[in-house]
Amino acid sequence: MSDVLNHVEFLKNLMLSASLQNDDFSAVLFGNSIGDAITVRNISGVYSVGLCNHTTKNYYFDNYDPSTGVKGAFNANLSQTNYNPRTRPWYVAGAGAKSIVWAPIYINLGNPPTLVLSCAYPFFNQSNPTQFLGVLASQFSLNKISEFLREQKVDGADTFIMERNTMLVATSEGLPYSINGSTVSRITAHQHTYYVYGDTVNYITANYGNLTELKEVQFTFIDSKGTTRIVFVSTYKDQYGLNFLVGSILNNDKLLGVVTTGSIIAGVISALAVVVSASIAITFGCCISIPLRHLAKEMLHVANMDLDTRTTPTMKLNEFNEMSNAMTQMKQGLTNFQKFVPAEVVRSLLKSGRGVTLGVKHRNLTILFMDIKDFTTITEAIEPNILINLMSKFFTQMGNAIMESGGTIDKFIGDCIMAMWNAPEKLPDHEVKAIDASFEMRKKLEHLNRKWAKRKYPEVIVRIGINTALTLVGNIGAPERINYTCLGDGVNVAARLEGLNKFFGTNILIGETTYEVVKDVYLCRWVDYLSLKGKNKPIDVYEPLCTVEEATPDQVSLAAMHDDLKTLLHSRDWEHCRQLCRKTLEKAPQNQVVKNLLARIDVPEPTLHHVLHEK
Repeated sequence: MSDVLNHVEFLKNLMLSASLQNDDFSAVLFGNSIGDAITVRNISGVYSVGLCNHTTKNYYFDNYDPSTGVKGAFNANLSQTNYNPRTRPWYVAGAGAKSIVWAPIYINLGNPPTLVLSCAYPFFNQSNPTQFLGVLASQFSLNKISEFLREQKVDGADTFIMERNTMLVATSEGLPYSINGSTVSRITAHQHTYYVYGDTVNYITANYGNLTELKEVQFTFIDSKGTTRIVFVSTYKDQYGLNFLVGSILNNDKLLGVVTTGSIIAGVISALAVVVSASIAITFGCCISIPLRHLAKEMLHVANMDLDTRTTPTMKLNEFNEMSNAMTQMKQGLTNFQKFVPAEVVRSLLKSGRGVTLGVKHRNLTILFMDIKDFTTITEAIEPNILINLMSKFFTQMGNAIMESGGTIDKFIGDCIMAMWNAPEKLPDHEVKAIDASFEMRKKLEHLNRKWAKRKYPEVIVRIGINTALTLVGNIGAPERINYTCLGDGVNVAARLEGLNKFFGTNILIGETTYEVVKDVYLCRWVDYLSLKGKNKPIDVYEPLCTVEEATPDQVSLAAMHDDLKTLLHSRDWEHCRQLCRKTLEKAPQNQVVKNLLARIDVPEPTLHHVLHEK
């Protein structure tokens, strides 16, 4: 085989067949120890097959178009060349190796230029194993990896692949090389025009040391322009010398659908595994390759949320359909998972860089409970399939109102929603934002009711209770099943306030701790002084009427009158309090709050606070 000219047809057909089996190859090359070469290059789907004679310097070539199936003879075209395979990086790498090896990445000056990864295999005389005959190599354009990253790119997420020396291999932003006139050069992450790559590498080296031994890391940092970035760095290594770092950089300000974004790394590594392992497998007749079924099987486990199963995939010939199907199922599984886990909780977990563990911490939260009035009656009036559709639209709109205000939906409990503000991430003015959400929920519900009324569906009315308190919040449950939630006396108060709307004829009730923060933003009327079961200290309860800016004179007057009732009650001025109640009911006999108060104090031995014996 050292004399290429004696084996032209055999090698030509072998190499062309290898190229046709995988159109990801940019070239399949063979060079012998005396400088003869056969090359098969894929140029936009048309294959240029060439023969280089080192003695005559003649270069014979012809094109083969798979769409026509016409193969030409080597004597179809003739030119002179100084091409010497022995000087090429793929040949040098293979000639110095005993088995398969990856050659250093270099730039192929075409239009456009391409980064080329070459896999080289040295041939030796079977009768004399020490006699070197030549090198067979396959080449792959790394530009395809960059194209893949750009196709997978989502807003707020960037991905890069680089060597351990920080030389870029592929990027989702810009080119992994520089073009200066006619000069094309490889560049490091620091030399890339997208500053975030360099900032990320600077942070890694400053905090994790030399990149040579770096393994998987996750961290959050602030880049040179003040943007908070969440970074995942994983490794890609194989037994033949590839050793890349794969990084995904997420813009925290634009981070939406974290789980899906986080899966980009898996897609990048998988795609890299596909092209790299296929290159080895097809070129060398599968003699050293094993299918990527292990990786496909692991992805199926992920798709089924079987996260305890762990396999270590080894680089083998890829079954492309299996990989594609597994990737699709994995994405679907992760998408479904996101519907069960609040995105805010996942974001917080990723930023922490830690695994999920049981544990809680004290945090001042604002908690909201929302329930549908007379839900049982509604269920009896509507067909089940229609009811499910209505409730889906209802919960979607209510959930949007909560999340748009920065809240986290804790859980759905039948027709009830429990939500919280100021966890897992801290949120300024969380008390105000919770009431913002409650008013937005009522606005969205009014819109839904107008549409449903046209179809003769019953009106849906919600009751909301809001309370601010120091609670315990965190991961609660068993190691096998964990729920991120909050608990404590303050949570119970919010739930109780929701239920008390029925007694007072109101739609929204808030506790006094919430009121003290929002009273300058929302006009509220005092409702009552309540002693809830299980609480030693009574609390004042309020109903938010509207924003202070939007208040009408009548609403301002109503709130002032209820403040006077509160003052008279707390001073135990029973007679004047009764007089004001009666005067108010003459003008507004439907005022259930005042009716309840008068019934309690218009007795021989009135009580300061309303004692509730039911939960």
